[in-house]
Amino acid sequence: MSKRRSTGLSILAAVARHVASGLAGFVTIPLVAYALGANGVAAWALIGTAAFALGLSDLGLSVAVQRAATQKGDAEVHEAVRAATSSVALIAPVLAFASYTWMLDFDNAPTALREDAAVAGVVALSGGVVMAYGFPFRSLAVVRGALGSLAAARALAALVQVVVTSLLLWWRASLLGPAIGLAVASVVETVSLIVVARRVDPRVPLVPRIPSWARAQSLFHEGAPSVVVNLAAVLAMRFDIVILSRVAPLAAVAAYGVAFRAVDQSFTLAKQASTALMPRLAKSAERAAAIKLGTIVVGGLVASGMAALATRGHPLLRAWAGEAAMHPQMAAAVALLGGAAVVAAGHEVMASAVTLGGRSAWDAAVPLSLGYAVNLAISLAGASRFGILAVAGGTLIGNIVTGALVWKRGRALLGWDPSAVGRLLTPVAIAGLCACTVGLALGALPVDSALGSIVSCTVAMAAGLAALALVRRKLA
Repeated sequence: MSKRRSTGLSILAAVARHVASGLAGFVTIPLVAYALGANGVAAWALIGTAAFALGLSDLGLSVAVQRAATQKGDAEVHEAVRAATSSVALIAPVLAFASYTWMLDFDNAPTALREDAAVAGVVALSGGVVMAYGFPFRSLAVVRGALGSLAAARALAALVQVVVTSLLLWWRASLLGPAIGLAVASVVETVSLIVVARRVDPRVPLVPRIPSWARAQSLFHEGAPSVVVNLAAVLAMRFDIVILSRVAPLAAVAAYGVAFRAVDQSFTLAKQASTALMPRLAKSAERAAAIKLGTIVVGGLVASGMAALATRGHPLLRAWAGEAAMHPQMAAAVALLGGAAVVAAGHEVMASAVTLGGRSAWDAAVPLSLGYAVNLAISLAGASRFGILAVAGGTLIGNIVTGALVWKRGRALLGWDPSAVGRLLTPVAIAGLCACTVGLALGALPVDSALGSIVSCTVAMAAGLAALALVRRKLA
């Protein structure tokens, strides 16, 4: 099989996995919206944020598993897996309690909703603990090229989540339904991840074991950059919605949650190319070509898609999330978060390359963390006065800071001059501008339905991608 075909299949497998993952969230939002209204969407967004924070419980050791799997032998890989699962077993329950106590404390909700969220939060966080235990096994499977199997595992879990959530919400309108769906899906996916990991490495250990102090220090040294970045990301991006819940009505929280979910899922779908390219990014001989391919693919898809969503996606979002998408600042949130996603797409693959090929993982961790810090500072300073505009705008500005610093490190790694970066990013920028222009032009048509929105977004995105291909060919 040719290298190009192998890479293409890996990208398709990674995209398929995220499509399955995104399907669960895509279906859950309208189920909650139409059963519980905008307040229910806001509460579920906060519960989801609390569960997402449990991804910090591996203390970055899942990255140590990846680095061991690409650079060391089986013994070191197995030791890293044991250490990572030990960290999750010890830290996740404590982190779940802290998340529950602090993130789910929202006083601006009706009493019945608070009581419902209190019970649902326990169930969802329990599922989050189980899911966190599977992270080290997923990291091993990604590096060993088992993306197709991971996609199948996620598809099964997503199907289970949607079915369970739908049935329980049909039986009773309560946040407990989606919480149970999430918990059951977490068990299904974690078991599947272990099966996949055992398939690529039959001797991978399943039971945690704390390593020696010296080895633990070495592993945590490798994982520290990842945990710093992940912590900063939770505080800056996922935590935005918690900040907003303290100073704004639940209607604003729901609108921001819907905008963030729509943009984040679209961005994460496109950036699966970066995941698929990891084996090539880890090899110095193939790194430059992989960066060029990944940046064009990820950047072009995100720039075209976000421009289309921001200009022509509003009727679709309203049909998807109901009253939660009708907030006056909804359009601004989509535009600002979409712009932030475009900036992130421009440095996504380079950040992965710097993480894997730099002198240490700190080469990428520092720029990412500084950008997240800027985001968090703007959100904290401006949320009480500007609401959604502050938290979404902080994300955009923070990503600009990160992008500038990542490309500075990346140019040093590859020996590129600024003009090489400009030639790589110019087609991405043109794709976004073309899609935006077409989307705005289509706005003159008297179409305000979900179907019309889908057609308009498709046309605008296709125009952007066509411009990307044309400009890229001329610059090649």
